[in-house]
Amino acid sequence: MQNLTKYQIIINDLKEKVSRKEIRPGDLLPSINEISSRHRVAKETVVKAYRSLRQAGLIDSVPGKGFFLISDRINDAPRVMLILNTFNSYMQTLYRAYMDHTDPSIRTDIYFHNNNMDVFRSLINSYSSRYTHFLIKPPGHGDVPGLLEKLDRSNLLLLDRDEYKDLVRHYVCQDFRQGFTGILRRMRSDIARYEGLYLIRSRNNPHPQATFEAFTEFLEEERIPGAILPPGEEGEIRRNRGFIVNSDDDMVRLLQIFREKGWEPGRDGGLIVYNETPILEFIGKGVSSLSVDFREMGILASRFITEQKESRIILQPRLIRRSSF
Repeated sequence: MQNLTKYQIIINDLKEKVSRKEIRPGDLLPSINEISSRHRVAKETVVKAYRSLRQAGLIDSVPGKGFFLISDRINDAPRVMLILNTFNSYMQTLYRAYMDHTDPSIRTDIYFHNNNMDVFRSLINSYSSRYTHFLIKPPGHGDVPGLLEKLDRSNLLLLDRDEYKDLVRHYVCQDFRQGFTGILRRMRSDIARYEGLYLIRSRNNPHPQATFEAFTEFLEEERIPGAILPPGEEGEIRRNRGFIVNSDDDMVRLLQIFREKGWEPGRDGGLIVYNETPILEFIGKGVSSLSVDFREMGILASRFITEQKESRIILQPRLIRRSSF
């Protein structure tokens, strides 16, 4: 016990009492003041120890009553809070890859904020204390940095959105700026087949601002007609134009318009979907996509949890060519 910190001694003491059945689920635990006096440590040390035990799923608190033992299953495996935006098809790819490569003893609970900042804030404030590790794809909002600061930086992995990568220690993100424009430049001859290139903003899947800034810079540098279209600007959907959409809903609506007008994607207008999903191969004659490998992102997230290695990875998108562009 001499090599253990006071914080670790408090944790081990409670675990030993649980193992010996001296404390059972439902029992009230000693208060922070009692533990502080008994072990002659600062109250902050007891708070830290109780927070760790709560993250391990052993204890919980009831306002005005104190801390209670809620489980006698001693398990030192990580407890992971996974927060995604939505459970769309490419997030399913990430999740399945993560679960396939993660030991079943590691509990992972998945939550969704649906790009709603109030929901994201509530998830962090209400549930993060129950977990030891965090895999988070946050929404785009000015309050995100302050919420990320509440989490243990050593056990937090930022997913996908690279605009927050400088605020965290670990990340697996995609390059929304240079990776995007790099692909557009390589497609210059394909884009020239159309009378302009248009990027449609999505209501349901807002991209980082870097995407739109990079797109505008590309059009200006290459002197290509085009614009960023807000959702619902169907008057701008004209024949012989190329379009990039970043949600399944926008893709479906665009294909509906093409069908109503008797147009064929790739012949009468171009279509690229941001983010690859398996179904794109089977829609019509195939829909082109611009995407990072979300399966790889899921595997890297699993390695962060299981191997506890530093992760500072930027994934580059790739173009999957099909007949729609």
